Amino acid sequence: MDHTDVVFESSRYGTHPRDVFICYSSEDVAEAERVAARLELHEGLSCWYEARNAPKEHINNISFILDMVEQCAVFLLLTSAHSATSLEVQFMVSHAMAENKDRVEFNIDNKRYHEQAFSDSSYALDTQWDKAVFTLSDHVKRIKEAPKEETDPEEEVIASVNTGASRAVVLVFVLLIGVIGGVITFYTLTEGPEYFLRHFGPATPTPIPPPTIYERAQRGEPRAQYEHGRNLMSSQRFDEAIDWIKKAAQQDYFNAQAFLAESYRDGYIVQRDYWQAIYWFYRAGVMEMPEMQYYVGQLYEFGLVEELERDYEMAAYWYMHSARNGFLQAQMTVAWLSLDGQILPYDIDTAIYWFRQAAMQGHPNAYLRLGQLLGYIGHDNLEEAIYWLTRAADAGETEAHEILEQLYTE
Repeated sequence: MDHTDVVFESSRYGTHPRDVFICYSSEDVAEAERVAARLELHEGLSCWYEARNAPKEHINNISFILDMVEQCAVFLLLTSAHSATSLEVQFMVSHAMAENKDRVEFNIDNKRYHEQAFSDSSYALDTQWDKAVFTLSDHVKRIKEAPKEETDPEEEVIASVNTGASRAVVLVFVLLIGVIGGVITFYTLTEGPEYFLRHFGPATPTPIPPPTIYERAQRGEPRAQYEHGRNLMSSQRFDEAIDWIKKAAQQDYFNAQAFLAESYRDGYIVQRDYWQAIYWFYRAGVMEMPEMQYYVGQLYEFGLVEELERDYEMAAYWYMHSARNGFLQAQMTVAWLSLDGQILPYDIDTAIYWFRQAAMQGHPNAYLRLGQLLGYIGHDNLEEAIYWLTRAADAGETEAHEILEQLYTE
């Protein structure tokens, strides 16, 4: 089967192992397709990415996607402002790190968002796209074709001595076999083949089948418990499935914890329970992530938990905590709340501060709102206001053109 056949078969069968797992935000699917096409058609590397390879029943199924991360040789992340704010992307990056996968970062907008996870390699996707993707594919190939270990000269001498000794042993063994063969031939000719088979015939070994997933799950292996639970789900045995997946999650198996957290959050298979969702997100080690802090803030602001009334003070606490930890969406939310004056006190300076933080992360709407507020508060800030509004207009914010016209006519 040549590479064209492999690519065709890969597009049909979503669980086929690949060379490269491409991780990206849904907003960057076009770039994912572009990178995959280059790596497959020009560099001979097979790729897996969700938009093309995930079966319909597993679209947006984070647990299935994490399984595919484990099956691919190299983890390739397309980084952008969108991927930096995606909880699903963060899950995949954390899992790739936990599985000790070879990781490569390919920057779409020339900014670093995951320096801790991708400290060794980074390729900028800018005007010189062909050059960048060539360097990327060359790096991926080097990872796949790891150099062979060189032999120590002292080990070669020892191996040579051992080889000489082994040859002597083999010679003695051959002579012994010859003697035994003569005896067997004598009995075969005198007593008949029945005597030989009765006394010297080989015993038929009884094959020992490998343990099934269910047997391994019963032994307490967390991965087997999770896989057995997923198999039960395909048979519509949901209650049993959740019990097995919980057993794996209680042993800190990340895939099981992530599955339970998302299931309780979305009401998938189990009854929606936000407290359970928070608990399993916490057990999965992601509550310190600013994305999760923002999620908890939403629970308090909108009263999404039945047992919990809306608590704006707690919502403000978690939003601010997330914003200070650099989560872009939280920074935008805090800025808007500072202008709204209901959950947070009205403070235009605070709003400007957080819009500026979000703008520094490349958010186009933050450009617009920051420029708008700077132009509103006075002429001393007019130069900076024009700068941010121009960036917003270049990023496609049509309202920025109107505000710029007003500033220039005043």
